[in-house]
Amino acid sequence: MKRIKWKNVTYLLLLLISLSVIIHDFYKLALEPIFTGYLSSLTWFGLITLSISFLVLDKSFGQIKSAWIRCTK
Repeated sequence: MKRIKWKNVTYLLLLLISLSVIIHDFYKLALEPIFTGYLSSLTWFGLITLSISFLVLDKSFGQIKSAWIRCTK
């Protein structure tokens, strides 16, 4: 019987949350002006949260990848 490693589940949730923030921001910047005709831009807070999301995505993906490699050996 395999045990659930809650640390890895937390990394997966962080990955999904950061990915959703990145997709939302790029939708607001790239696609919403096409549909509505209004341009939007990032504020400093939006830029900081987007960069934090990229950092969290990178760290979470690295942890999940290393856990996957350990489990498949």
